[in-house]
Amino acid sequence: MKTIAKLLVFVSGLAMLSAWVLWQFFPETPLELFGISYKDIFGINTLKSDVGGVFLALGICILISFLRGTKWLKAARLILIAILLARVISIIQDGYTHMALFPLFGEIIAILLFSFVIKKYPTPYDYANEIHPDFRFFRFATFQYKGNAFKRIVNAFMRFQFNNVKLKKDIEENHYSIKGYKDRDLKITTYKLNTVKENAPCIMLFHGGGFWMESRPDYKKFYGKLAKETEALLVYVDYGLSLDHPYPAATEDCYNATLWAFQNADNIGINKNKIALYGDSAGGNLAAVVSQMLRDRNQFQPCLQMMIYPVADNNFKTESAKRFQGVPIWNTPSTIDATKIYMRDFPNEEPAYAFPLKAKDFSNLPPAYIEVAEFDSLKDEGILYAEKLSDADVPVEFHEILGAIHAFELNPRSEITKTALHLRYNAFRRAFE
Repeated sequence: MKTIAKLLVFVSGLAMLSAWVLWQFFPETPLELFGISYKDIFGINTLKSDVGGVFLALGICILISFLRGTKWLKAARLILIAILLARVISIIQDGYTHMALFPLFGEIIAILLFSFVIKKYPTPYDYANEIHPDFRFFRFATFQYKGNAFKRIVNAFMRFQFNNVKLKKDIEENHYSIKGYKDRDLKITTYKLNTVKENAPCIMLFHGGGFWMESRPDYKKFYGKLAKETEALLVYVDYGLSLDHPYPAATEDCYNATLWAFQNADNIGINKNKIALYGDSAGGNLAAVVSQMLRDRNQFQPCLQMMIYPVADNNFKTESAKRFQGVPIWNTPSTIDATKIYMRDFPNEEPAYAFPLKAKDFSNLPPAYIEVAEFDSLKDEGILYAEKLSDADVPVEFHEILGAIHAFELNPRSEITKTALHLRYNAFRRAFE
């Protein structure tokens, strides 16, 4: 029903803009070419220029509501009510004609449609005026990636952009292929400074993107900076995305890649006692659950698990999940949509290692660095996971980045972003000492 309503709103907006084009660029309306007088519909006291301007404003409001939310329909509805009142006054002044009934009924139907959509699908509060000015630029990025076909188009663009990011010449890049979940070929890429010697510390990289999205190009730029700041060898895992490989593919891929790094430490030049896990959003989930898997399967323990605004649960009942329905970049509807795709093979189950907060035991896990953003629907999940680990006597370094939104690193020039990144660099340095 929501799709039909939005489609009707979109068509209404196009109709209004088309009406403006006709009044603006044609000396006579098409109706007059068919012998229907303009004044029969709008009345002799209504100027074409006035009507054209009103329809332009109305069409813009309606189209913006299609892109940005139903709050813009309130302005469109108000304009329509004004047009309707002007038409009634015109009919009273100029006399009734049957041709005036067509637009009259159309406007009444449009007002009723807009009122229904506004009430049925209210626009969530976006907190744009409370977010730090460094990130208000993203206030219009509240759209949803609806439909798997559209997601695949986004992924094709993301992969192209990511692959075309060129790191500086002092960063050495190597590629490997190992066996992932169900013996699928799993691509691994390592990044390190040319000056880094053998026996370097290692950071496993699990990227974010709701389990379905390819790495953003800014991730690769960050990896280059991370390699320099920590002098570690970075292991980037191109894990199976949920559009084609739902749970548990991503978890098992990241687990296999981490074991591969540990078992091949001498070959790739790392210290197996200094392996850290890093992930943001969905990647934060993977860093947490891989830590649990390594413990439960009697493997080695990483020296650090770093989780940046992690997807830690799937019940969406936290206060932040309820509040931040319309915040920019990523919000609760985005997570719900991503989780449905990721967990589609387990619609009525809660299997182990899907979400870190589902674990029954939080003890004997690696020291943790957990970072959340103030205006992020995932904030409370990160806080809850930090509390679970702390209660189990796992060392936790926790930071809430005030004024920030999910993926705030998209603005690398912000002092808030720079400060947060340095907190992460320092946490890695301490873990590797």
